[in-house]
Amino acid sequence: MIYLLDVNVLVGMLDPRHTFHSPAHQWFDTKIGPSDGWATCPITENGCLRVGSTVKYAGKTALPFDSLMAALNKACHMPNHRFWSLDRSIRSFLPPGVILSPKQITDVYLLGSAVANQGKFATFDQSVPAQFLPGGVDALEVIPVPTHPVP
Repeated sequence: MIYLLDVNVLVGMLDPRHTFHSPAHQWFDTKIGPSDGWATCPITENGCLRVGSTVKYAGKTALPFDSLMAALNKACHMPNHRFWSLDRSIRSFLPPGVILSPKQITDVYLLGSAVANQGKFATFDQSVPAQFLPGGVDALEVIPVPTHPVP
């Protein structure tokens, strides 16, 4: 199985200061076996760089862009990484009549991309409306996180 990593999962994998750094690595280490893989796409890579290098995300010590880019490059050169170029519109995923909130659009698009690529969308977000997409429920992988703050 190929897992498309959500932006926060990707940032969590690359930044040891991320709240869910440990859960991201625990999930990755147990889910991504020798016959599995993980994917990024333009949206998740750009989002990772945008989020990971902003002061708002990291407090007063944002990761320098070049350090984050180097970490992303290194991770994406792993043998089990795939890059999905995403050549479809959200219009091709959504059945008629579905209405999304602005906060749902990107997650639903990424989930639809995972379905189209016969993979899964891995996220920390428990509120992705997978039921709106044919095959969405089966293609959603919600990564468990601790219910109490991580030290």
